[in-house]
Amino acid sequence: MTRRDEIVRHAGELFRKKGYARTTVRDIGEKVGIQSGSLFRHFVSKEEILLAVMVKSIDDVIAVIKSELPKLETTSERLRTLIRIELCAILNQLGEGFILSVTEWDYLSDDGKAAIAPHVERYNAVWADILQEAQTSGLIRIDNSVLRELLRGATRHVPAWFDQDGPISLDQLVDAIFEMATVRQ
Repeated sequence: MTRRDEIVRHAGELFRKKGYARTTVRDIGEKVGIQSGSLFRHFVSKEEILLAVMVKSIDDVIAVIKSELPKLETTSERLRTLIRIELCAILNQLGEGFILSVTEWDYLSDDGKAAIAPHVERYNAVWADILQEAQTSGLIRIDNSVLRELLRGATRHVPAWFDQDGPISLDQLVDAIFEMATVRQ
């Protein structure tokens, strides 16, 4: 792992736990084990670190999706798996940074948002493809873009209330979201 990779990993953890605004460059340096000024050998600014965390997390989730979905035979399995992967990403089971693209988005400058846009578009394209497939097969009847926004809302707020040791399991949550999104067959 390169020093840059270490910075991204530790910064993602700190941003998630403390928030971008409350995490200092000094905090990141201490976590990595370097002087805070040394971070700027690898990054121009704290915002660039946030952007790197977000990009890596989105790309990592896309890699998981690209690995898992081709193994599945049915549209139903692919949609259910996509919901599960998004929930795992939001709950930090696939790395530290995916939720930051929601919670810390407003800290990105317009240039930062433009830089991350292609990664977000690739992620959204995967969803669009699966939702189109689901609509064509009759698994869903609602407009794809409306359903995607409903699903995005359902998953994005899960960390605020879901207890992994609570009364429902992650699999039960995936099933509930899937059932809300699909037509009974």
